[in-house]
Amino acid sequence: MPSPLSHSTVDETARRPSRLASVQSPVAVGAQHTDIVGDPSEVAESFARYRAVALSGLLDPAFLQTLLRICGRAHFVRDTETDVAQRERETPGIAGGALALALKRQNLFAWLDQVTGCGPLHGTFGRVMQIQPHDPPRLDWHDDLPEDPSRRLAITVNLGEHPYEGGLFELRVKQTGELLARHRHSVLGSALIFQVSDQLEHRVWPVTAGGPRRIYTGWFLGDTAPA
Repeated sequence: MPSPLSHSTVDETARRPSRLASVQSPVAVGAQHTDIVGDPSEVAESFARYRAVALSGLLDPAFLQTLLRICGRAHFVRDTETDVAQRERETPGIAGGALALALKRQNLFAWLDQVTGCGPLHGTFGRVMQIQPHDPPRLDWHDDLPEDPSRRLAITVNLGEHPYEGGLFELRVKQTGELLARHRHSVLGSALIFQVSDQLEHRVWPVTAGGPRRIYTGWFLGDTAPA
């Protein structure tokens, strides 16, 4: 379904916010445990302002290398039934399942609640998806809630070993069209966490060259839909 603003008079060529700057992650997610160090205030400040935060170094290096090896052996098939953007999905979903399980830890849930105020969180779901250059159509404005109203936060993690052009993520206020954040994954293991809400929507521009843009796409789940 088109977003309420798809045919509005919002000028999308107007001045846009700068791309979201990455901060060094105070969280290191490994295969067996998650370490959290430092004060979450810097991350919380970014999230309060942009409803999103970009983190570099979220994944423990050894865990990242394991995920990359799994993705390198995986098959990716076009999902034309459940995915509106017709992206390619990892099959079987070994890397996606491993990362979803690693993100499902209580200390990470508690940290995210401190940073975002979107808790309490109790679960995760995710998969590795990729977009090839010139794959039509772009992933247009949407809010992630129709598929699962328990989604509170979304997370994307860069698992692509080849540089690409395009693929810019944008987040905006649904009612006014105000752009809050823009981000482009360019560093392996980098993560973007952003709020899922019926007041916000996001999109991803097409990949125009290189790639593929291979991203873990996941969610942190709560009991009810976010406000």
